[in-house]
Amino acid sequence: MTLKTMYPFIEFIQIPKKSKTSAWNCCTRQGDILGEVRWFSGWRQYCFFPTVELATVFSAGCLDNIRQFINALMAERKAVSA
Repeated sequence: MTLKTMYPFIEFIQIPKKSKTSAWNCCTRQGDILGEVRWFSGWRQYCFFPTVELATVFSAGCLDNIRQFINALMAERKAVSA
């Protein structure tokens, strides 16, 4: 399975691994970091953590793209552990 990382207005860039799970910066096409998608052990799933450095605004389409990306990460994780 190939993970889609490019969307119409945002892209996900993998952060070098520091733990067992992957982490990704969610960026605008201009390179601003909107937040990070990483594993949240309390919920046992990938979650989106918005950045605190920028005042961010998300459209429904942007939030849907983030949701699609997280769903793809979870599907990839389940496929590997199956």
